[in-house]
Order: sequence, then C-alpha cells, then structure tokens
Amino acid sequence: MSINLRVLLVLGFLESGNSNSDVSISQTWVGEGRDITCILRGNENISQINWEIQQGRNRTILGIDNPDHGIHIMPEYKAQVELQGRPFPHSSSSLHIKRAVIKSICCIFITFPSGHLEKCMEIREEVTSINMSVIKGFTGVPEQKMGFFGHLGVIVIGTIGSLFILTFLFYICQKHNCARRKSFKIRTFQTQSTAEVRVFNSCKIND
Repeated sequence: MSINLRVLLVLGFLESGNSNSDVSISQTWVGEGRDITCILRGNENISQINWEIQQGRNRTILGIDNPDHGIHIMPEYKAQVELQGRPFPHSSSSLHIKRAVIKSICCIFITFPSGHLEKCMEIREEVTSINMSVIKGFTGVPEQKMGFFGHLGVIVIGTIGSLFILTFLFYICQKHNCARRKSFKIRTFQTQSTAEVRVFNSCKIND
C-alpha cells in the first residue's frame, strides 16, 4: 500500500469521526467556584487539550494544555480560572473556575487516530435544599418515633373521645325532643280545656 493511500485512509477516518473513544465532563462545587473535569475514555494518543467558552454558536478559547508548550491561559481569563495539567500522556484535564461567571464550557481532546473529541456542559448554580432531619441533628433534638403501645394509646384515646362526643350529642337531642313533647302536651291540654268551657257555656244557655 502506497504512502499516499495510507494518508488518505487516515484522513478519511479522522473526518468520519467513527471511534470507540468518548469524553465525559463533570463539575463539582468548591466554595464559590467550580471544578470542571474532562476525562477521555479510549486508547488514544493525546496531542493537546483545549478549553473553550461557548456563547450560543460562538466559542472563545479559554486555555490550552499542550505537551510541548505546557499550559496557557488567555490573559483576559487568568484572574478567573486555573488550569490543572498532568504529565503527558494523560487522559484527563481539570479546570477550576474561581467565580461562576462562565455559563457554558467545552473541552476538546485533539487525539490520534480519532481526531477531535469534545464535550460541552452548562455551568449549573448550586441548589441548597433544607433537610429537616439534618437540622434536628444539629439542634440536638432527636426524632421521636411511636411504638406499638404508642399507636394503641392514640387509638384508645380517639375512641373514648368519639364515644363521649356521641353521648353528649345524644343527650342534647333527647333533651330537645323531651322539651318539644312537654310543650305539645301543654298546648293539647289547653286546647281541650277551652273546648270543654265552650261546651259547658252552651249547655247553660240551652237550659
């Protein structure tokens, strides 16, 4: 196979991007800053790692990790980031962002034979959640749990309370019904007495 044909095959492979290698990117919070770590998985020869800021479709080079020339950070970003390199060959690179002013970051591994392998991610804001059990642990107040007898006591007390309420309501209803019955009897008696008086008066007139 001629040299030109070999070069064409290598270039065609690089352009196609077919590779079993992959790049993963992750972030961790360190105070007010972020640690961004890129890891390359696969059997690759790394020639350089580029870190770029992504804004929409535009990208700006932030820093370069090169085996021959070392680490280089763009002057406008030196006060904001730190690039941590490792002796080559290596398969990971870490970027420390001192202040969360960067919203999206990309790491690009320039490798052989796969060519450019990259991964991007959004810089997330840290979300603080309140855990009540943790707060109780800090305040020294242990979380109390009910046992079997505790639940049984609650059931008994609830049953007694319900019976008391039902008895009281029954008593009120009975008392109200008795009062209505007495009133009805009194009115009936008064009506009957009036009728008897009228009958008696009628009898006297006839006499």
